[in-house]
Amino acid sequence: MADALRLPDSLEGFGEVDIREEIMAPLLALWGYRKGSDADVIRELPLRYPRAFLDRKKSTDRPLRGKADYVLDVKGSVRWIIETKPSAAAITQDDV
Repeated sequence: MADALRLPDSLEGFGEVDIREEIMAPLLALWGYRKGSDADVIRELPLRYPRAFLDRKKSTDRPLRGKADYVLDVKGSVRWIIETKPSAAAITQDDV
């Protein structure tokens, strides 16, 4: 019998860490992602993209950097990246 994900009635006031711990971590576990398994989850992975990679070619454009909250990988092939945000945060183009 599969476990069900129980979501809170409201996400109001949830910070990024709350979303990660209360929503994403249980959801990833429910989907079968586990550290070191064939369905691996890598947390807080530093990322860096050169300007040209994202068509940012001006000399004033800095490389993009940050940390991905989750990188989900199946048998060594990166499949997707998840970036969590606080419940009240607007998603900007830079976030995308």
